[in-house]
Amino acid sequence: MQGPSGPPGLPGPPGRDGYTNIKSAFFVALNNTYLLQTDSSIIIWDDILLNKNNHLNTASGIYYAPTSGLYEFSLTVCVPANQIASVSLCKNTENVVPLWVEGFLTAVKNQKVPVWNTASTTIVLFLHRGDRVYIKAQSRDDGDYNFKTSLYGWRYTTFGGYLIHEDN
Repeated sequence: MQGPSGPPGLPGPPGRDGYTNIKSAFFVALNNTYLLQTDSSIIIWDDILLNKNNHLNTASGIYYAPTSGLYEFSLTVCVPANQIASVSLCKNTENVVPLWVEGFLTAVKNQKVPVWNTASTTIVLFLHRGDRVYIKAQSRDDGDYNFKTSLYGWRYTTFGGYLIHEDN
């Protein structure tokens, strides 16, 4: 049996005006090797390691900023031997940071040895609420310089980001 309720408690201190304390972070990878067949395409990540509050749309590969503020993003790309990768970290429609990586063959004791290669970048961006960030892969087939972007999977190619702080 429960007794009667007591009087209400004292009011708490006021909160920060306009401060929502939004948390947002994601980290994704490719498990499968990715070979781009068209001119350009947004990468759809098949291994979601973290997607705090689901601000990364896993079906489209696009991260949507939940609030205005400073964000940090990192990208690591791995390319198999004799392959090329041309990717860009994009904000809305702007290519902000391009990455170009080439895997190659080298000679070691008169034998051709495949050499895989990686490149990475980290960037801090100011985003407005609703801004989009994604990774776009490019290929080229115009007769002058032809390549198809190839990205190695097994979590060697990764993309992550998080909200550093809101803009108050």
